Amino acid sequence: MSSKIKYILSFLLFAPAYLLLYTAIHEGGHAIIALIYGGKIDNFVLGFNAYVSHHGTTFTVFGAALHDAAGMLLPTILGIIAICFYSDKIKSISYHICYLLVYISLPGSILSWVGIPIISMFAQPPQGDDVTKFLSVTGFHPLLVSLGAILLVELLVFLAYRKGIYRKAKEIFAVFKADT
Repeated sequence: MSSKIKYILSFLLFAPAYLLLYTAIHEGGHAIIALIYGGKIDNFVLGFNAYVSHHGTTFTVFGAALHDAAGMLLPTILGIIAICFYSDKIKSISYHICYLLVYISLPGSILSWVGIPIISMFAQPPQGDDVTKFLSVTGFHPLLVSLGAILLVELLVFLAYRKGIYRKAKEIFAVFKADT
C-alpha cells in the first residue's frame, strides 16, 4: 500500500474518533468543575452538538469563570502534555497523523477565544458560547482575553516546533506533492 493511501486512511479512521475524544475532554472539563462546585451531572452528550448539563452547583465568580474556560483549558493542557511526549523517530504513519490532528485542533479551538472577544467589542457575541459567558462573568477587557489566547497558541506553536511536529508534517505533505 502506498504511503499516500496510508496517510489518507489514517486520517479518515482517526478523525471521527478524535472528534468524540475531543468533545469528551472538552465537556469533561466543564463537568469536572461542576462536580468540584457541588453539582450533579444530568446529561453528558458527545459529538457535534456536545454539551453537559448539571444542577446543584454553587459557583463563585472564579468557579463560574473556570467552568466556562475549562472546556478549552482541559484539552489544551492534555494536548500540551501529549505533545511533550511526541517523538519524530516513531515510524508509524498513524502516530504522526494522530499528533498532527491533535496539534491542529488545539490552536483551532483556542482561536474562538481570540475572535469572540474582539467581536464582542463591536457586535453582540454568540449567546451561550463559553467565551461569551467567560467575558460576562469576569468582566475582563476583551483584548486581555484575546491576548491570553494568542499567547497560549504561541506556546503550542513553539512546543510543536521544538518537538519536530512541523518537520514531520512537511515530510507527510511531501508524499502528496511528489505524486502530483
